[in-house]
Amino acid sequence: MSVMFSEEPDRTSAENSFSLTEDGAVLAGEFAWDRSSLTFLPYRGLSPNADYRITVSADARTPRGVSLGQPFEAAFSSKPEDARPVVISTIPEREGILEIKNGTISIIFSEAVDAVLFRECLSLSPAIKGTWKLEPGGSSATFTPLEPWTWGTDYELTISADLIDTSGNRMGQSYASGFTVGLDRDPPVLTSAEAIDENGLSIVVINADKPQDQALLENHGWEASWKLRLHFSEPVSRRSLDSTIEAEGGIALEPEWAGEFTEIVDLRVSEYPDWGTNFAVHVPAGTKDAAGNTSLVEAVFRFVFDGPRSRPPRFVGIRLPLAPGEAAPSDRDLAVFSVDNPYATIAIEGDVAKYPIGVPVATSIEVYVDLAAGASLDLLSLMKSFRFSSTNGALDFSANRMVAGYLKYAEPYEPWAAYAVARIDGLMTNRVDSGIISLQLASGLMDSSGNASGVTQRLPLLK
Repeated sequence: MSVMFSEEPDRTSAENSFSLTEDGAVLAGEFAWDRSSLTFLPYRGLSPNADYRITVSADARTPRGVSLGQPFEAAFSSKPEDARPVVISTIPEREGILEIKNGTISIIFSEAVDAVLFRECLSLSPAIKGTWKLEPGGSSATFTPLEPWTWGTDYELTISADLIDTSGNRMGQSYASGFTVGLDRDPPVLTSAEAIDENGLSIVVINADKPQDQALLENHGWEASWKLRLHFSEPVSRRSLDSTIEAEGGIALEPEWAGEFTEIVDLRVSEYPDWGTNFAVHVPAGTKDAAGNTSLVEAVFRFVFDGPRSRPPRFVGIRLPLAPGEAAPSDRDLAVFSVDNPYATIAIEGDVAKYPIGVPVATSIEVYVDLAAGASLDLLSLMKSFRFSSTNGALDFSANRMVAGYLKYAEPYEPWAAYAVARIDGLMTNRVDSGIISLQLASGLMDSSGNASGVTQRLPLLK
């Protein structure tokens, strides 16, 4: 064996500092030099099954007297390797799942095993045709099936205790590992829910109500155009979800997804209750995955249908001139009547500049409507919805035109300036009799966004 120095040392000091021990006993021998390389040759050579240690003490020095900075030691052995090989892991792991029918399995050993004999020590039950291959390095073996694994079947891999490493050491203890092909034992879980808009973009996380906390959790601000998106931990069966999901509060649900199994389910509400009321979606336990496992936990999502963009049109009130015949707009005596103040008296008088008895007078009525955010008036719907009537034939109004906007000669009524307004032009005929005047917007009035009123809205006045 040889020791090489960084520079040629003083040979005498280097030889005196060198020692080789065999199982602790110092060996005698002779030295040979090749510049800075020292070679030591034991007189009786090296023995088998022995441990050796080389030492060069710090007394070795250069011809200038500079000593070795620190001692040098190295050890080696002539004993054969005797550690037993062991199995580190398998793929699939013990009691694991092989997810595809033609998948491979692997064994990882602690060291390289005999490349010729290892196949005789490996077996699979039930038996399946295939080939074992030792990967480069020899510490990993892979089995490739020549036919598909049987779906849903439990297999057992056994490794014989006779498996040996490259030094001939036996494993000494057999090893077994079981796995299943394609069998999923985990039930599906509803992991989260969110509201998405008509473009499929996420709007807000939807929280489930938890009955155990004895507090009612409601998700406010729901819009008619939104869908409820459910996220599951794995693909679930549409058929099983359709048969278990429940709608509460007068709504109708339509699931939307592609294929029989999916991890994401969109629920569209096709029928809504009145705006401002509550509804709920109940996802009971029992939803199945592809392996037939059923979900174990139910979820209830509660909503308040009060999104600002889904609010139906609200009839606020009207404004009309009580003296439409006056030349000066400021003299036309504009009167305002609010739906919130029913049965107010409308002072329709028979003066020439006002509403003479039995004479059709050209006039206009402003109709103010509170609309959802982002919506505008649907004039066609408003025209179909508008009604004017009176008891005793006290007052007649025949509409002939409806336009968006207010009276040409006046600014909008300031307290209602934020509302939409339509002007209805027509002929009004005053009668002698008193009565109840009724202006109404019938059920079904829609805005430009499709929000519809579910009730008839009336403004009764006294004449």
